[in-house]
Amino acid sequence: MPAFPGAEGAGKFAIGGRGGDVYHVTNLDDSGPGSLRHGVETQTGPRTIVFDVGGNIELESGIYVENSYLTIAGQTAPGGGVTLKGGHLQVAGTVDALDNVVYTHDIVIRYLRFRPGDINTAPGVYEPDSLTVVRSRDVMVDHVSASWSTDEVLSTTLSDNVTVQWSMITEALHNSNHEKGNHGYGSIISGGDITFHHNLYASNRSRNPRPQGIDPNLPLTRVDFVNNVIYNPGGRYGYGGDDFMELNFVNNYGISGPDTNSGNQDLFFAADVETLIHQSGNLMDLNRDGTLNGVDLGWGGISGTFTQSETRFAIEPTVTQSAADAYASVMTAVGASKYRDDVDQRILSYVASHGTAGALIDSQDEVGGWPALPMGLTPVDTDQDGMPDLYESSIAYLDPTNAEDRNSDGDSNGYTDLEDYLALLTSPAEAPSITLDVDRNSGEVLLRNSGQSDFEVLGYHVSSPLGGLAPGSWKSVADNYDSDGPNAADSGAFIGLVDADAPWNLLQSSEYIVEEVFTSGDGGALLARSALPLSVSGGWMASPSETDLSAAVLLSNGLVASIPVRYFGNGGNTLELGDFNADGEIDPDDWAIFLANFGADHSSSTPIEAYLAGDLDGDRDIDALDFVQFRSIYTAIHGPAAFQSLVTMVPEPGGAKLVLGTALLLGGRQCLRVRRRHRCGRRAVRAGGNSRSGR
Repeated sequence: MPAFPGAEGAGKFAIGGRGGDVYHVTNLDDSGPGSLRHGVETQTGPRTIVFDVGGNIELESGIYVENSYLTIAGQTAPGGGVTLKGGHLQVAGTVDALDNVVYTHDIVIRYLRFRPGDINTAPGVYEPDSLTVVRSRDVMVDHVSASWSTDEVLSTTLSDNVTVQWSMITEALHNSNHEKGNHGYGSIISGGDITFHHNLYASNRSRNPRPQGIDPNLPLTRVDFVNNVIYNPGGRYGYGGDDFMELNFVNNYGISGPDTNSGNQDLFFAADVETLIHQSGNLMDLNRDGTLNGVDLGWGGISGTFTQSETRFAIEPTVTQSAADAYASVMTAVGASKYRDDVDQRILSYVASHGTAGALIDSQDEVGGWPALPMGLTPVDTDQDGMPDLYESSIAYLDPTNAEDRNSDGDSNGYTDLEDYLALLTSPAEAPSITLDVDRNSGEVLLRNSGQSDFEVLGYHVSSPLGGLAPGSWKSVADNYDSDGPNAADSGAFIGLVDADAPWNLLQSSEYIVEEVFTSGDGGALLARSALPLSVSGGWMASPSETDLSAAVLLSNGLVASIPVRYFGNGGNTLELGDFNADGEIDPDDWAIFLANFGADHSSSTPIEAYLAGDLDGDRDIDALDFVQFRSIYTAIHGPAAFQSLVTMVPEPGGAKLVLGTALLLGGRQCLRVRRRHRCGRRAVRAGGNSRSGR
């Protein structure tokens, strides 16, 4: 049996924790009961690790998987999933007293992020990969996002029968805390049959990948490198050394970027006649012109010393696409894609620039560090078998009070019932008639059922990474539509909601996340062709950022389904940048808002709050740069004379502040914040507009 439906390549038959116990991660602690580390270290037999929490786990050191038969099912994590921060994870066999290698084997890792960063690193002391497989066999790594390593991002060394598939291997730290100085590599691969397919390498200095045939006592290194996308490598794409190995490079897509060395743009450089290579169907886009237009260079894309093979080496097969089709598939589904955090979204946007964006980085701080992740909805699992009560109640042969049924095979498909549930989580759950509707002008938010039938809903989640929610304007189900809520008697008919007699609980409410879930009973149902107001006016802080909001609902079978966010109002048009009061016009009222906040520091505000106060360039300062941008917007609509009349109406000292700030900007100065006193070159500027020469 494959590890799961969709497992392919050399590691496809990894058993993982099939038939064993279940461990629940219940907190984000580094260690102790309920932590991920505790679940790994206390394993005594086959085990599946599931997650009841989502968020960043800040590690004080690496986690080492040394026991065999383990599944880490990151797809079970609610909300934004799980990221390991500060430390790495290593699947590692051991060496006994007689120097015999004891292989760790049958490991399955899915839908996690590994981003150690530099916060715990030190040259020669702790220089971690993000994820490593060493001295192991029968390992499946699927849909993970790995980045911000000090050494390689994701390596599989001295290991056999390993697959890394549908994963992001990105942004190794270039000049960080490695004792060798500039480092920041993608992957080292060695030890036996290894498959890398449908992965994305982006902005690593080199080793994208670096296969090795380093030990004649180990199985021959044979690598099937197929349908991968490599973007913006630094010094090289991939290379080998003095190595005896067999390599397939099939239908990969290489795309040079801003940091790619123009003198080393081969897909692979080899250095030994005993390196046997088969290549076919690879596309290389080397011109960095913003258009995806790769060409097949044939053997011209492989350089150095090697032996050609016209036949693909026989390694456990994968479903192979053309390079162009693989690019589209990778961009859609790669990485921990159940919830794409800001890091993955940013990197994918660089790749989509087709050569014009992205950079090698030295620290995660250069790109914003670890983003906060939404908590998400966690259905109740009474018997702690890894399958929520709602799901088990929807399946005739499962019992939410019998933990042993997790290892049964009720549908006789060869997988345990727990494995069936885990596989189901990786396929998008659907709520086809449910949408989150947002009024551009008023900011009202509604949960709508456009279908012809009532739809059972047991919870909802709305998130805004830019901080565009106003919790004070929210109308929680718990308080307003639940029959036991304090305002239920005043709400009249439950607008759009029936059967709301189950207790609901507001899990969290902030500018970034609002979510509720039922706590017992059967939740509620949205009436056919109706809408439930989740907020009054201003629940959404109206802005042009219409890609910011995301939403999901908890279904009656225990699955969480993402739902579309639809905007209406303002004549069907997105709000214009600079329309701070969201009235559909950029007019003197917006100027008044900008002027009232000019010079203010909004570093403690959310990005949307800062924008609504006049921050147009996103730096959370309302300064001369924003003034120049607002002037450009206003002038384009109303003409220069209309804007000049606005400025002449500005009372002192506001007018002097604007004039001075803008003059300094246009004069090439960098004093962009007007404070009580700033120094800029040899000039000191006072808020009142006076200036004098400085020493």
